[in-house]
Amino acid sequence: MAQDVMVQGRLKIRGKTHVTLGSGIRIRQTVRVTGNGVLNVDKNTMLNGCWIIASSQVQIGENCLISDCGITDNDYHNLHPVDRHRKPTKKTRSPISIGSNVWIGLRSIVLKGTTIGDDSVIGAGSVVHGAIPSGVVAAGNPARIIKHFDN
Repeated sequence: MAQDVMVQGRLKIRGKTHVTLGSGIRIRQTVRVTGNGVLNVDKNTMLNGCWIIASSQVQIGENCLISDCGITDNDYHNLHPVDRHRKPTKKTRSPISIGSNVWIGLRSIVLKGTTIGDDSVIGAGSVVHGAIPSGVVAAGNPARIIKHFDN
């Protein structure tokens, strides 16, 4: 952990999750991390009351604002009805990549396999799965692009 990480709440890390925090990270409220995978957070990002499940890998870029939301790279259950109560397979998890200068709004959920491009905003209460390009606002369930930022 970098020396200038500011914790104004709590950082709770469960299990064997490997967490790397860059310089200038701000932790507000209670931030919960679990999953036994890898979480990398680049410099100058604020984590504000979110929960992050990193069973494989969650990458968060620099200068991000991560509000009270959920980020999970794991379903924890097999999809097929016959397999649902069996031990989860590797198909239940897939890495998440969040670019730089991304703002994820309150009560949003970012699901496994998601990629969010640089300079994008995820509106409050959105459910995100798949690829969100750079420089857009996406919102809704499922999240869809509602605005493009002009350069």
